[in-house]
Amino acid sequence: MVLLDVSRSMLATDVPPSRLERAKSDVKLLLQRLKGERVGLIAFAGRAVAQCPLTTDHGFFRLALDDLDPRSAPRGGTAIGDAVRKALEMLPADAQRDQALLLITDGEDQDSFPLQAADLAAERKVAIFTVGLGDAEQGARVPGAEGKGFLSFEGKQVWSKMDPTLLQQLAMRTGGACVLAGTQAYDLGKIYDEHLAALRGEEVLGQVRRRRHERFQWFLAAALACFLAELLIKPYRPRAAAAEERGAKPKVAGRARAAAGAAALLALAACACQAGAAAGEAAPPEEPVEPAEAAKSEAPKLEPEPADRARDPYALAGEALELYGRAEYDAAARKLLAAREQLPEAAELAFDLGCARQRAGAKGEAEAHYEDASRTKDRPLALKARFNLGMLEGEEATRLAGVEPERLEPAQRGPVLEALERAIGHFRGCLNLEASYEPARKNLEMIRQWIKYHTDRWRQLDREKRRRELDLLAFLEWLAGAQESLKRGAAELAGQRLPPADAWYELKRAQGELIEEIPFVKEKIAQPQSPQAQPSAEDAERLKQAVEALTGLADQAGREMETAEAKLGAREGDPAAEAMGAAMEKLETIWDAAVPFPKLLQHDLQAQTGIVRQLSRAG
Repeated sequence: MVLLDVSRSMLATDVPPSRLERAKSDVKLLLQRLKGERVGLIAFAGRAVAQCPLTTDHGFFRLALDDLDPRSAPRGGTAIGDAVRKALEMLPADAQRDQALLLITDGEDQDSFPLQAADLAAERKVAIFTVGLGDAEQGARVPGAEGKGFLSFEGKQVWSKMDPTLLQQLAMRTGGACVLAGTQAYDLGKIYDEHLAALRGEEVLGQVRRRRHERFQWFLAAALACFLAELLIKPYRPRAAAAEERGAKPKVAGRARAAAGAAALLALAACACQAGAAAGEAAPPEEPVEPAEAAKSEAPKLEPEPADRARDPYALAGEALELYGRAEYDAAARKLLAAREQLPEAAELAFDLGCARQRAGAKGEAEAHYEDASRTKDRPLALKARFNLGMLEGEEATRLAGVEPERLEPAQRGPVLEALERAIGHFRGCLNLEASYEPARKNLEMIRQWIKYHTDRWRQLDREKRRRELDLLAFLEWLAGAQESLKRGAAELAGQRLPPADAWYELKRAQGELIEEIPFVKEKIAQPQSPQAQPSAEDAERLKQAVEALTGLADQAGREMETAEAKLGAREGDPAAEAMGAAMEKLETIWDAAVPFPKLLQHDLQAQTGIVRQLSRAG
């Protein structure tokens, strides 16, 4: 995928004839080096727009490339991160060949989080090759609209400089390469010869597989033997329960496994807390943290005991570990707070404090302590702190989602998704520190699956609720409004010279969903709209004929929608909009036939009032 910056800064002439024209010319030269590879094109400024999908039709690619200018992407600015994410959406996720992105820009970015996007590319093993255009020292003035003068802000002319640092980081994080062309001539063919030509194509599909023999029978037999033996063993009372009856509290024995390996985040049921070494002492128990009931209301803020503030911090840390092992988390936190007053730079104490406060349900304090610990130069400790920050957000999502996430109202879903997005950010931070950290990678994948499943499920439940609760008139009004919105979208795409392919696909998908509503329109037509006495035979026959006529109109509307869907698939905007308009006419005819006279009068009065207001404003 070629990602070409079309922002206004690319019109600067420090690279003759301009940065954009030089980039377009060099991409055409690169096409001559290709040997059958598929290539696609994305133009980006403040927003990324797909101009050409992956294709071997290089002639079509050149046409799309020739048409690029600053109007090819909506909104001003430069959003490199959005362009990378758009490219990853267009690349096949399960490709059996190597994939690469060629990013050509002056390197300026307006808070689109490009490094996070590069991390996503690295996860999918997609290399980013960057080409930087423009003077990195003095820069160049940005031409104004329609070539009149130069762009200015607050009375000062805007100068654009190439930012080499960002381009180098993008390439380094993904295993690509960076070419800082500056204002000099350069040859994209070198990138192809040195890097792209060696990528694995589709013809390299051979695999060697090792087929293993099934040996589960041995383990199944052992499990059955243990099961039968368990039936013969006499039940016994746990010593801990007997001790509790005598008034003694059971002690925590042994060391539980580390939370990083026990995280089952996407079940939204178990969250984890790892505890690190405090001030050089042995680490406290590393065991999974169950979702804390105290998280529902923030735990009170703690202060260290006055007597502890003058004591040896290392002794305090050791006592805190013992208290932590006995599940006395508040007491452990007080000891750690006193120790940290004397050793404020000790990241281990900050981490242990985060663990203790997380166990006590003080999310805000735990988050602050983990953030402090994550800034340490000790990478293993920073990794644990960043991981636990993700688990904190997982606990928050657990609490907000409840035991039945599918029953959440639309207003309640946003906070759950926001908490999970924050968790994703923290787990990606873990991978920035250690790319092979499997627990973070596993949690990222589970979160993505959970979000996809539940958003799809919520959409389906909303559709079922609408079908169930809306009467015929309200359902028709909603359906006609949705169709009108798609009609406007199709008309807008038809007016564009080279609309993006993904926009056509999205309209086609939405049109297909509306087609699925036609059977429910017919079902509501057949239902009596209001209770009435038993009609006469003549009235019953007229009612039957009316229902048949209206359901026939619904079928016609459905066929027009299917025509529109087919036209959208062929990227024919005007015929699609025409078919959508015909479908809306059929729906409005059904509405006019079914609506009671008072409501019809009110509807027409509102329409006339709107016309009068428009005429008044025009006058």
